[in-house]
Amino acid sequence: MRPVRAVLAAGLLLALAACGADEAVVTVDEKGAVSVAEGTPVPGTESGAVAVAVGEKVVVDLGSQNSSIGDGWFLVGPPDPAVLTDGGEHYDSECDQPGCGAHVTWHFGTVAAGTTTITLRYCYRSRPPACDPMPDRGPAEPVTLTVTVTAA
Repeated sequence: MRPVRAVLAAGLLLALAACGADEAVVTVDEKGAVSVAEGTPVPGTESGAVAVAVGEKVVVDLGSQNSSIGDGWFLVGPPDPAVLTDGGEHYDSECDQPGCGAHVTWHFGTVAAGTTTITLRYCYRSRPPACDPMPDRGPAEPVTLTVTVTAA
């Protein structure tokens, strides 16, 4: 099945439904632009939420980062553990050499029906709560995603 994809801006969310998909993939672009992958909005959803069924996953695609230069995303507002589990940050290295960047995703598993929020923060050579964005990269404000998990 095909995952649902969307782009988030800091503090702004575009509604998507992952009806029947195995996962909902939410992409945070480095400039904070809001659009839907392939330009196709998903009907029948409410603004500000990603809806998934119990048993599906939520994957937040954070794009490329390079921790060797101080790039980093942090989970500053974890989800309600009764609704979502934090599967952690996953790195897909862009090369085999030290100092390479990586494509980063954050994974969440569904536990039970309910609604919760996930808040992520981009920091450059800093850490929460005093995060500084890299010039011309990364949203300056935290990104909050509301996730509604429905019964399968």
